[in-house]
Amino acid sequence: MSSNIIPTENDILMGRGARTRDHKGNKRFQSIVRQYRESYAATRTYKQKDAIANEVLARLRESDPPGRFLTDDNSSKDTQHGDSAEGAAWSVVVDKKKIME
Repeated sequence: MSSNIIPTENDILMGRGARTRDHKGNKRFQSIVRQYRESYAATRTYKQKDAIANEVLARLRESDPPGRFLTDDNSSKDTQHGDSAEGAAWSVVVDKKKIME
């Protein structure tokens, strides 16, 4: 459900294309993930991998304002908002499985 959510610089915009690739929050997220890449690849158990993923999520939530994973309710690029995060109907993704995809 969307309620006029406006993405912040700490939010991660889910999807493809320039508006997600170029969003400041997505770049920050990629930087954080890179910091954990080697230890994640070296772990052998799901429990260890899950702990690392939770560390990444915790770092995002410690931001001010906290980082959120957002999805465009329209779920497709259209002419109304094109490559811009503004004007889209964003909603917060709360399902961890969807985030981990």
